[in-house]
Amino acid sequence: MDSAPAEALARAFQLERFRDYLALEAGNSPHTVENYLRDVRRLVEYGSSRKIRTPGEVTAAQLREFIYFLKDLGLAATTIRRQISALRTYYKFLVGEGIVDVNRPQIVLYEAQPDGSVKLTGADYLVIGRQVTRAADPRAACERILDEISTTV
Repeated sequence: MDSAPAEALARAFQLERFRDYLALEAGNSPHTVENYLRDVRRLVEYGSSRKIRTPGEVTAAQLREFIYFLKDLGLAATTIRRQISALRTYYKFLVGEGIVDVNRPQIVLYEAQPDGSVKLTGADYLVIGRQVTRAADPRAACERILDEISTTV
């Protein structure tokens, strides 16, 4: 990827703000910050190859495809689990900052298994907050969330 497009994507995906959040607000170690940023950059590169230019354009289906893509790369199950954790944290950050108005809760539903497979695991609960209360149309935001949940479970 050329430097200028890569920098534009990094800005569009709020990578610098995410780094600051991880290091300063969440208090993560430098090692965790580095790993999470690498993991999110991998999503950015994957999305870029599919003409995705902002994190809000990433669909739940594309996130699922991305997790399977990681498996196809031959990454260890522990690496894929960390990637999923990084993406959960990233999307929670984006929603909390009002950068995207819909969380991608489906990412919670998939976990890499020790044998390298990816398994639908379910979730006990979803936290849905600011993306609704800060939305221009809260009712429409709720309906989008419910529609997204109903197509997943």
